[in-house]
This record gives sequence, C-alpha cells and structure tokens, in this order.
Amino acid sequence: MLGKGKSLLRRTLHWQVVVGSICCLLLVSLIVVGCGGGGGGTPSIPSGTFTAKIDGKVFNARLAYFTLNEDHVVVMGFTNDGRGIEIDFDIPSSLPKTYILASEDADGFVTIMPNVNDPNTWEEYFALDNSGTVTITALTANNCQGTFSFKAKDEDTGKVITVTDGKFNVPKSPD
Repeated sequence: MLGKGKSLLRRTLHWQVVVGSICCLLLVSLIVVGCGGGGGGTPSIPSGTFTAKIDGKVFNARLAYFTLNEDHVVVMGFTNDGRGIEIDFDIPSSLPKTYILASEDADGFVTIMPNVNDPNTWEEYFALDNSGTVTITALTANNCQGTFSFKAKDEDTGKVITVTDGKFNVPKSPD
C-alpha cells in the first residue's frame, strides 16, 4: 500500500510539473509576442541545448531549461511540434552524479511526451526500471548539464522506445 501511495504522489508531482511547464511556455510566448514590435529588438528567451536520439531519430529541443526547488530538479526540452522529454531527479550531493533510472519512486525518473499538442495522439512513456542512466555533470543556481540514455514504455500501449546519445546544457527557467 505504501508503494502505491508513493506512486500516486510521484504522478501528482509529475502532472504539476507538466502543467506548470506548459503554463510557463505559454507565458513566455505571450511575453515574446507582446514585446515583439516597436522597441529595440526581440527579447531573448533563455534556452539551452537538449538533444537525443529516440529510436534512432534525432530529437533536438527548441526550448530547454530546468526548474529547481528545495530538493528536486526537473530538466525539460520541447520541440516545435510539441514533443518533449522531462528528466526528474533529486539534487545530487556531489558531482558528477549518475542516477540509475526507474519508472517511479526513485531518485531519478524520466517521462517522454511525444506529442503534447494533439490530445488524439497523446503518448506518455516512463523509463523502464534499471534501463538506463542520467549523469549530472554540472548543477549551479543558473545552469544544469548532463547526459542520459534509457528505454521507456508507454503504459497504455506497451510500446517500448530507446533513447540514446542524450545530452543537455540548460539554463534555469525564468521566474
């Protein structure tokens, strides 16, 4: 029973992060559109690099950043067509730090959202237990860097995907 409660808590936290991320993206988009004309140029949106291969196909995020709270870090990358990768982990006590990935209830877990813009094709993948790693090589108040690779499964369809050659170097999200 305790395990299921933790799972529900982790999923609730996950959905709060997803909704918060989407709201942050919308807010940043509105600011850019609202500030687009008249002044001395277009404001820049802080974004880093976030790349990987998903079943051999290149994933290159257009918008990538991380959020940080008291004991948890979420690194996110989103493409123009709405696909996203979210990596969640506890703040490491020392660096570099390698996390063995689990689907939930662990120090590090991953969610893949191949198409968050089209609810008719929503798929959500969770890392398979012990199927890969995330290594954090740098973490400051303003920057997070690391690498990742893993296998993930869509819990509804059973489809498994392989993510390789993942790396990120991202700034902290704007407040």
